[in-house]
Amino acid sequence: MEDEFLNAVFRFKHKAPRGCQDPELCKASVQHFAAFVANLEALEGQDQICGRVEPLGDDRVVPASAVTKHELDGLKEVCHRLEDDGTVRHTRGDVWYDPWLPMYGCAIQRTMLSATKVELKVIFVDGWERMLHFLPTGQCVHCSVPKTYHFLCCGDLDTDLVEKYEDAFQLELLQAQRRHGSLRSAKTHELGHQKTPQFIKAVVQRAIASITGISESCSITPQGGTTDVGQHTGGLPRDTCWPLVQAAIEQNLCCGKGLFRKTLVMFQLSLLQTEVHEVADVFGGECSVGVKHGCDAVDDLFFMLQDVDQQVVNLLESGYDVSVLQGQCTRLHGSIEGFVDALIRKTADQYVLPEEKTVQRLNDLKCGVEICSPKREEESNRNGSIEERQRRALISLEACEFLDGPSCGLEDLLEWEKSTTAPESYKLLCLRDRNSYVVREWRKQPQLISILDVEQRSRELLVVWIAFCLVQQKCAVEVPLCSQYNIALNWRDLKVAVLSNQVAITALQRVVKHIHGWNEKTKGPQLFHLTDQGPTFEFGREFVKTSEELKAAYKREVEVLETHVTCKWNEIESKKEEAVNLREELSSLNEELRSKQSELAIEEARLLQAYSYGNQWQYRESPSKTELQGKIRLCSSIIQQMEAKLKHAIAMPQYMVRPLPPTESDAYKVLFMLLMPRNLEILGNLCLTAQRSLAPAKSTTEMMAIPKLSHTTWQAFHHQYTPSQQSSYASDKVFTTSPSEVFLPQSYGPKSVDDLSSLSQYVSKCVWNPTLHGTALTWEDSVGQVLDPFKATPASVIDSFTEKLREPFEESQWLNTWPGESDTRGNLVYANLYQQPKDFE
Repeated sequence: MEDEFLNAVFRFKHKAPRGCQDPELCKASVQHFAAFVANLEALEGQDQICGRVEPLGDDRVVPASAVTKHELDGLKEVCHRLEDDGTVRHTRGDVWYDPWLPMYGCAIQRTMLSATKVELKVIFVDGWERMLHFLPTGQCVHCSVPKTYHFLCCGDLDTDLVEKYEDAFQLELLQAQRRHGSLRSAKTHELGHQKTPQFIKAVVQRAIASITGISESCSITPQGGTTDVGQHTGGLPRDTCWPLVQAAIEQNLCCGKGLFRKTLVMFQLSLLQTEVHEVADVFGGECSVGVKHGCDAVDDLFFMLQDVDQQVVNLLESGYDVSVLQGQCTRLHGSIEGFVDALIRKTADQYVLPEEKTVQRLNDLKCGVEICSPKREEESNRNGSIEERQRRALISLEACEFLDGPSCGLEDLLEWEKSTTAPESYKLLCLRDRNSYVVREWRKQPQLISILDVEQRSRELLVVWIAFCLVQQKCAVEVPLCSQYNIALNWRDLKVAVLSNQVAITALQRVVKHIHGWNEKTKGPQLFHLTDQGPTFEFGREFVKTSEELKAAYKREVEVLETHVTCKWNEIESKKEEAVNLREELSSLNEELRSKQSELAIEEARLLQAYSYGNQWQYRESPSKTELQGKIRLCSSIIQQMEAKLKHAIAMPQYMVRPLPPTESDAYKVLFMLLMPRNLEILGNLCLTAQRSLAPAKSTTEMMAIPKLSHTTWQAFHHQYTPSQQSSYASDKVFTTSPSEVFLPQSYGPKSVDDLSSLSQYVSKCVWNPTLHGTALTWEDSVGQVLDPFKATPASVIDSFTEKLREPFEESQWLNTWPGESDTRGNLVYANLYQQPKDFE
């Protein structure tokens, strides 16, 4: 995506402001926004009255991540206005923008008042606030951003003069742009050339005056009050393209500021998602991008995510449901963290131990440093005693320390370093020799590198499985119901672990013994198994039966719903009573209308008989006839109003949606997932994390294949349709419970209150009940991917725990190939617990 556009939208504070004032950037911004709106879909089963129709309507009933059909139609109308280039034929009420003038901080809005009139206004950004950009070089750049917008009225123009106006406007603007230096000033009542919206207003008015023949056009000059966005303000032109497009979008939205705020958040989130996908393609899984460019891309992504997160928090504080947006931000954060890990790996790859040949070449190099012999005593009489000769030898060798570094053990080496009084430089020399020897010996066995990776994964796997076993033991005590369910993990899967330490092997055997013994003893269904979720939901139902807290929560749900149903039924009874009264009044009014019409007919017959000749029609009027006609019109008008009230009175209110399944058993299952205790959440999360540690690090296609579920979770569904917001439940659970595709009907139940006679009939016909059919749990791993780790194929698991030979032993990789159904393999010898001999220690 273009860096210019992203910088204009997000205003990266770690980059210098571009100061772009190109009209093409305005048009490109409009195209990006229109493409975003074209991909939006209206929320099914949700209707929202426009704020201009119902000022007291609350748009927060619609989640911040969705739009209703009315809102989507409004957004499409805005895009139509912004994309209109003025070449099509316009009709009354059309609005378009031509031209965009970001170098003056404004645009000209045209409105078709009638078939013969076009209104011209200047829309401009205002309310500038100072902003600081801190660059990586340490420089601080001062700039400004607009916070609001206003209009300047320029006048009306006849449609047949539009072409002449275009030429006159361009001529006036071109002549003004040729003025430089002191000629730009308008202090002498001249047009000048200032980078302000007031200047454009003066140009428009001069152009209109010149084509309409007004002789005083030259006296029109710019007024003050608007900010100059030119280059002389702080040394940089101000960024006006995207703020100008934002102002046009907000001005043309009919549903209030709420729709504009959440649309802007969704638009910026879509830009972030697109940028993340593009960066992921560049990284290609193996970080094929340079470290500097990769770090710059990650910095941009984190800043964009921070900006989106702040706006999501603002929506949350305003009362909007942002659970879906929060989930999207969390997943994007995980993807960006993955890019950081890839950059770290790429940087680490640059710092590896030298190859044996390189070390050998370094050893063969001749040192250019002069080595001075240590001081020694002058030779003395050779006839001296043995003790004297030994003393002289020791003094001569005082600066030398002898240590067989390659052959001594590590403990001896460290003990020598600690106890010797040799200079530090000599100690470092010996330690370097020892390190070079270890490196050479290690490099003689290239497969050890792969073994190290595989064993590290095995240790991580073991830690997670041990943690799960400890939590499972604790939960079995705290929640006795857990004792009736098997552990979902298969202890035989641990055969892929590669461990060389006896302590680790012993710990692994204890984990196997615990899981194997528990499942042999319990012989129950598997708990928290994503592939077969039936037992988990049954566990939830039985758990609620034993939990006084959850049963009380369900009782509150039932009471709140019954209270709400009763209120709705009372409303319907009031409407029925109102309809009866209106029908009585209508009957009386109709009777009165017929009486007046009969009297009018009698009066007209009398006048016709009295003035029977054709030329006497003007005499066929009387005060009585006029009075009766007025009463008939008044009575007819009242009847129409009463019929409209009656139609509204008998109309059924919006049908109710039950927030939980109707049966107690199904409701218990959903309620358990919404209010799962923290200890059981940790147990389930550790179970899936342990299974995930077995699966390949890069998710396979089988693991990513999850059931097709609704985009609306049970938590969001309950939050949307619960009568009391006090009954809403948290959305930050480990597991996400979602129903199958939910399609709420546009209408449900009778059309008229006359068709209902009792509360039970209302409940059976006007309350829509969701079903548990197709409901499933989903789980995200540590990087935010929704997957089922139990679907990892045995072949992929084995391959991820098998060492890979490097050059020159690649052709011998077959030695480490898993031998099929056998119980041994080539990379390490191990014993299966279930085949362990009785006398084996």
